[in-house]
Amino acid sequence: MLELLRSIPGPQFLILFPLLVIAGIAIGRMQINNGRSGLRMPELSEFSPSSIACLRGGWELVLKTAVFSLWQRGVIELVNDTGSETEKTRQLFGTVTIQIKSKQASRYLFRRADGASLPAERIEMAVWRFLETERKPEDFFKAATLQSFVETHVRQSQTELERSGLLRSADQHSNAWLTYLAVLVAVEGIGITKLLLGLSHDKPVAFLAIMMVVAFLAVSIALNPSTKLTPLGKAFLKKLEEHFGWLKDAVKDKEAPGIDPAYAFAIFGTTVLAGTLLYAPFSEAFPARTTGGCGGSGCGGSGCGGGGCSGDGGCGGCGGGD
Repeated sequence: MLELLRSIPGPQFLILFPLLVIAGIAIGRMQINNGRSGLRMPELSEFSPSSIACLRGGWELVLKTAVFSLWQRGVIELVNDTGSETEKTRQLFGTVTIQIKSKQASRYLFRRADGASLPAERIEMAVWRFLETERKPEDFFKAATLQSFVETHVRQSQTELERSGLLRSADQHSNAWLTYLAVLVAVEGIGITKLLLGLSHDKPVAFLAIMMVVAFLAVSIALNPSTKLTPLGKAFLKKLEEHFGWLKDAVKDKEAPGIDPAYAFAIFGTTVLAGTLLYAPFSEAFPARTTGGCGGSGCGGSGCGGGGCSGDGGCGGCGGGD
């Protein structure tokens, strides 16, 4: 191998190296996706908003989707917490005193709606029981018992999504990492060897060094071993976004859309509610976080493994999620 690389002139190697990178990426993608070419695209109505949220993001997005579904159906309510008045006594000029009343800043509280019955869906039932007393929005993500329950549900949903070919299993995830590292070592190893040969013969190697950095980025982006989404999962999320694009616009109107808007929330995240009139209170209670990009829902974003990041940290299991 060393003699072969030494025999290839530098200008010719600069032409062959990008072809080597492309070939490595092609072989790596075939290895990663081996055995999944015959899987069918699921029907768009096959999964619940909870399962879609699991596909796109982490346990937080799944929990928020359940809370949103209960709220928009009127099972739970979102009310203002005006706080309690506090009195402060201030002494002026030694003898005159005045009382100053102040109120805490308005905060939102979730509570059960009067007359609403216990929901049947498991996560919604857990939220209902959690709201035995009024809760602040941030309380949902501080309760260890509720988080543990939702994470257990998420793992069960992930198993179903893996069987459908939308998420990588643990073995497939390991295979993706091993394949990525093998391709990266092969490509960069050849590049480094040629670079060292060039340096030993006082040849210019700056352009090769730049190409090696580009090769590293290209292999990392193309193979993306960190994502949990399969190519079928990415295609499914893209199809969901295209099919339910009208729903994204519908939630911005004053009237509720004809189908469960929790689908829009699960697919597009909290940002879909921004600026709406009908869902403004929920958007204010759970403001969307801006993210610096998707590592893979992405990115879920969310996680983030592809499939439409929308400021919720989602992206196919990239974690987080607003």
